[in-house]
Amino acid sequence: MKYPPLVSISAYILLLSGCGSTPYQPSGYTGGYTDFETQPGIYYVSFRGNGYTDKDTVVKYWHQRAAEICQGRDRSEIVSQNTATTQDVSGFKGNVSTVHRNSAEGYIQCKK
Repeated sequence: MKYPPLVSISAYILLLSGCGSTPYQPSGYTGGYTDFETQPGIYYVSFRGNGYTDKDTVVKYWHQRAAEICQGRDRSEIVSQNTATTQDVSGFKGNVSTVHRNSAEGYIQCKK
């Protein structure tokens, strides 16, 4: 079966886009940040990376999102923060793969 050129090009671009670390972006298929206000002035912030995103980058992006929410790096206080690495194992007999995904999450309070 022969696929139209547009389908082949789209599949190739999709394949290539999955081969890198998570960019700084809202949460999506390859990871990203999530945030919401839990009470007035206090926000939950998380950043989840994919298997190519190192822990330092995840923490850097977490702080970047906190600064954006509070409109400046000197305007937020960390109430709590945690980093973690989860391990995903998939496959079948004789062909198992393991992926480590880093994440950071915590609460911030914006200074007035």
